[in-house]
This record gives sequence, structure tokens and C-alpha cells, in this order.
Amino acid sequence: MTSQPLNQPLPDGSRRRRTRPPRGRKWAAGASSATSGPSARRGFSLLEVVVAIGVVFTLAAALFTAMGRTRADTRLAVDHLRALEIAQETIDWVLAARLDARGLQALRGQTGSLLDPATGRGVPLPEAVTGLFGRPPDVPPLCLPAQYDSAFFHRTLDLTPLPGDDGRTFLYRVTVTVAWNEGKAPRQIESVSGPPDRMKSISLSTLVADDGECY
Repeated sequence: MTSQPLNQPLPDGSRRRRTRPPRGRKWAAGASSATSGPSARRGFSLLEVVVAIGVVFTLAAALFTAMGRTRADTRLAVDHLRALEIAQETIDWVLAARLDARGLQALRGQTGSLLDPATGRGVPLPEAVTGLFGRPPDVPPLCLPAQYDSAFFHRTLDLTPLPGDDGRTFLYRVTVTVAWNEGKAPRQIESVSGPPDRMKSISLSTLVADDGECY
């Protein structure tokens, strides 16, 4: 049996027409291929969700750890700068003072803890005697800000006379040591003898000439 080609006349004079599949069937076939192909969308499995949550928590923990370390390093740097400020301020007091008996006695009063063991607050700073200006009575005593209290600063001032060949003292070696704690209170705030009970310390040293002596 031979098949007649399309669009050829039939015995009755009509022509054969090409039949097409229904539109609905073609749409159904396309929809079936779209949902069953390799690019089809699907939901996340429970294992994938658990792994994603674990990755997020790991990254968050690492981020918070880095932030904590940065904050701690910043606090340590601030305490170091404050200790340096106290040491430099003490040297400025020595430079402004008259290095006679009265002035030396006032300067030696700057040695000790900058925190009162009884009250837990900063002690009034001893004032060096300059001999140039008086202190108005309505001016309150100088104290360090409350932000300094957590470091438990302790200051030591050493004035070493350097006598000349004739026995007179023209120069003094000034050494200021500021010690402090990091994150915890010391066992002993005020040290009666020996080095202070602190974790860190810095020292500044310089030479100061006594302007009151005749050269």
C-alpha cells in the first residue's frame, strides 16, 4: 500500500490536507517538558537549610569576635595614651616649678595612686609651686576625669640632683613613671613601698635646669 503525498488530488477531486495537533495538546507537551527538564525549579531540602544556617552563624561568630578584639585593643591604646599624657603633664609641672626646697617638696607630693582607695574616685592632683601666680580660692582642685578611674593609674616622680664640680646643683634628672591596670582592679591600689601593683607602665625622663641658681 502506497501513501499518497500531501496536497495531492484525491479520486473525488478533493485535496489531502495536513493535519495539525490540537493547540491544547501542544501546550500540554511544552508545559510537561518545562517542569521536567534540568532547569526546573525545586525547593530547598532540610539539609541545605541547616548548612546555610550553620554558615551564617559561623560568619557572625567570627565577626563578633573580631569586633570584640578591636574594642579591647582600642581600650588598651586609649589607656596607653592617657598614661603618656599624665607623664608629660607631670614633666610640665616640674618645668613650671621653682626647684627650691618648697617647690621640690610640692613636686614629691605627686607620687602615688591617682585613685583614692577609700572612695574609688580620682584624688585631687597636688599642685606644684611655681612662685609666679597664686591660686584663686574659688577654683576647685584639679582632678582627672572619671574615665581614667578604670585604669587605676599610679604615678611615680623621681627628681635626681646632678651637682656640678663646685658642689652646686644646676641640673635635675626628672623621671616620671605611670603604671596602670588593664581590665581588672589591682590587689593593692596604693603601694606604700616597692613598685606599684600594676600590669603596664611607661616612663619619661628628661633634664631640667634650675633657673634659680646663678651660673
